[in-house]
Amino acid sequence: VEDIEGHATLREKGKTPIAVGENLHMCYAFENFIARGAVDFIQPDVARAGGITEIRKITAVAAKHKVPVSFHTWGDGVALAASVHLAAALQDCIVMELDYTYNPLREELLDEPFTVENGYLIPPEKPGLGIELNEEALERFAFSGAEELAVRQKTLVQ
Repeated sequence: VEDIEGHATLREKGKTPIAVGENLHMCYAFENFIARGAVDFIQPDVARAGGITEIRKITAVAAKHKVPVSFHTWGDGVALAASVHLAAALQDCIVMELDYTYNPLREELLDEPFTVENGYLIPPEKPGLGIELNEEALERFAFSGAEELAVRQKTLVQ
C-alpha cells in the first residue's frame, strides 16, 4: 500500500510534481490519493488497475478533480493497444509513459508493430483494439501453471 500522507507531504513541501498509480489497483485507490490532494497527476496502468472499464472510472475521477493523466505502459502488446486508445480518447492525458527496452510480450506477441510518427504512438485503426495476436508467439508465451500458482497463493494467504 502506498503512503498517501507521505505523498501529500512531499507535494505540499516540494517543488517536483508528484505522481502515483503504476502499481495501484481499482478506482478507490486512486480516489484516496486524489481526494487528499496528494498527487499532481496519476499514472494508471490498464493491465494492473482493472482494465479498460476501471480505467474509465479512474480517469473520470481524475477529470472531476482536474488531475491530469499519464498512462503507465510497460506491459504486453495488448495492454499497450488498450493504453494508446485510451490516451487518444482522453482529453486530460498529458503523456503516455512507454518502455522502449525490448519486451517480447510486446514486440513478438503482435502481428504488426505500432507506428510512431514524430514521437507519437499512432492508435491502430482496425476494429476493437486494432491488433492481431501472433498465434505462434502466444503458444510460446502461454503459462500453463495457473492452477498451481492459485493454490500456492491461497496457501500463502491462509
